[in-house]
Amino acid sequence: KLFGQGGKKRGPELDNIGNLLKPEEMKQKIMDPQSWMAEGFEKEYEKKKMPDKYKELMEDKDVDALVAFLATLKNPAVNTPKPIKKK
Repeated sequence: KLFGQGGKKRGPELDNIGNLLKPEEMKQKIMDPQSWMAEGFEKEYEKKKMPDKYKELMEDKDVDALVAFLATLKNPAVNTPKPIKKK
């Protein structure tokens, strides 16, 4: 979810993710979805709801651009769940 938009309880609100993860950690999560879990999303994590195909579908420059964008999301008014390192 981003800027109040997104699916129903499918994923966490990301509006403050830039304050919670370093860019290299975001990239790790994109490339290996099981490396991090959003607190409160244990069921989704266990069911492997986040696709793991981004490493095949995106070029490195595209992943880097996505990470650069996500790193700008620093709205502390939004309750972005705490990332939990899993690997």
